[in-house]
Amino acid sequence: MSELPLYLIVLHKTISAYERAILRALLEHAGDYCAVYILDTARPTVKKNPILSFIDRRLLTFKVPALESCALEDTLSDYPGLQRYEEGITAACTYAICLTESVLEALPLTFKKAYRPEMDKDHWYDAAIRKEQYTNVRLSSRQSGHTWETCHELSFATIRGIYNNRDKALYYLTYLVLGQIKDNPRPVHLSRYPSYTMSHLIRYYLRLCLFLLMRKLCFWSGKYSWKIALIRQEKVSFIGQPEKSFWADPFLVRKDGENFIFFEEMDRSAGKGHISVIMLDENGKSSGKPAKVLGQPFHLSFPNVFRYEDQYYMMPEQSSSGKLSVYKAIQFPHVWAEEMVMIEGMNILDPLWLFHEGKYWLFFNKIEEEEYDNNERLYIYYSDNLFSTDWKPHKKNPVIIDMHKARNAGQIYCKEDILYRPSQNCGATYGSEIMINRIVKLSEEEYEEEAVEQLSRYNKYYGMHTFNGDEQLQIIDLLVKG
Repeated sequence: MSELPLYLIVLHKTISAYERAILRALLEHAGDYCAVYILDTARPTVKKNPILSFIDRRLLTFKVPALESCALEDTLSDYPGLQRYEEGITAACTYAICLTESVLEALPLTFKKAYRPEMDKDHWYDAAIRKEQYTNVRLSSRQSGHTWETCHELSFATIRGIYNNRDKALYYLTYLVLGQIKDNPRPVHLSRYPSYTMSHLIRYYLRLCLFLLMRKLCFWSGKYSWKIALIRQEKVSFIGQPEKSFWADPFLVRKDGENFIFFEEMDRSAGKGHISVIMLDENGKSSGKPAKVLGQPFHLSFPNVFRYEDQYYMMPEQSSSGKLSVYKAIQFPHVWAEEMVMIEGMNILDPLWLFHEGKYWLFFNKIEEEEYDNNERLYIYYSDNLFSTDWKPHKKNPVIIDMHKARNAGQIYCKEDILYRPSQNCGATYGSEIMINRIVKLSEEEYEEEAVEQLSRYNKYYGMHTFNGDEQLQIIDLLVKG
């Protein structure tokens, strides 16, 4: 490392979970150019409203205790070679990243430019209480000797629970800081609304209690299940699965004139899914009983089955295993064996691949440490070989931050030389609707897509989240009663 660090991160000895997330992200992406400036004082504690905090903690589950404190040394111990400055030492850097409430002018620092995440908690509470679709977070910057000005904003889908929405906002400040460093701007919806009043707050909690009560009565009672249906000429017909069964994520394979549907079958007693297959007769009805073809000690779903060089492979979701594996059909369709592990140390959701302009592209969501809403971020990795362990992240990862279109909902397909990606609209709830998106740009430097269709004609059902097939036959999973 040079004597002059590119990024100097200013922190207290005690940090919050969101500060730790920003620090880890910076060190992961730009560790060779980072140093830390450690203030001797403890991080100021944030006063909480005990009544509202009690209600939210009882009604909703915190994914990230974003304002809870932890020791900075616990994080820095993973980076023994990191350059450190203690408070009182004069330091110079190109960019200062201030994660404290301290005034930079009071510190013996010289820098070209400084960045500071804005902690506008009231704004995040307003968004949740007023049921705004989006919430904004902001990053401020200033030149040495100048005032702070907003330089970068990001929008995310507002979630229920004022403290959950606050913690989610704190989490997304990580992406703001990284986006500024990586020159990766995000869409901003610029939600602006007045502050809430006590009457708004009372109505908000009444609606929240009603929502949670209805969810418990309806969904936890087992009255709703995912079922697989065929679509022919816009008409929906279910394939005839057993009552109270849970079949989802259907993928269609045509082989030797026969139709095979691979899908997730949930074992409710075990609390995890496995992959099953069923054949369809000429009338589109299930032929015989489903056969379990792949089971693991961990949950399996989204059985992305594909043909490659005259062989059949499966790339299922197995996020709880912490790896992405490919399985090969030893005896199609019933016998599969793991061919290789493509990516390790990552909890990958709904993986898909695509060959485009000489490269292989992986599209997926993933579960991250200290994260919110893994339905909200789409990642792309690329490689020169499909069966590779060398996958490089896209420059603009995550390429999409939007709960209404980020999560995959079926194989990417090409129609009239145009690529389309089905996605889930999780704005209202998980798997509430399916969107069809046209891929406009896909390269190592850029990714852009636009929504072209909503499958809203099937909205008489309670949800949908996987859509596959071709012009002759399409399959979908639908959430129905019973």
